[in-house]
Amino acid sequence: MLERNQRKLKENEILINGKIVDYDINTQKIVNNEIIDKTREDYINEKVIALDTEKLKARMQREKELNAVDLYDKAVLRGDIIETPKDKEERDIFRNAWLEIPNNYTDLSIPIEQLYPIPTEKIKYFM
Repeated sequence: MLERNQRKLKENEILINGKIVDYDINTQKIVNNEIIDKTREDYINEKVIALDTEKLKARMQREKELNAVDLYDKAVLRGDIIETPKDKEERDIFRNAWLEIPNNYTDLSIPIEQLYPIPTEKIKYFM
């Protein structure tokens, strides 16, 4: 049917070994007549991943993480848990790191998730 122009390939179709194969144009691409997954670089080139989208993602994650810090702080204030000076320092470092990540992120080649600070075990409890 393709040879007789009775049918045309759709945007998400390719002819491989005489068969029409569907692929997801959002997550896959065609290279040397093969379907492969897109890389981070492909998403950056297509402007799917941009500084603004990565910063927004980090801000949404930051809100979740800082909510856990708030719950931790409330537990400390109520006396449910005892906070040592070392715990306080780790908590402050964690919180300040989250406040800075979206503002200082400039290199799209590094996934922003790799820059997320690791919470302490006491903070993880409240997540």
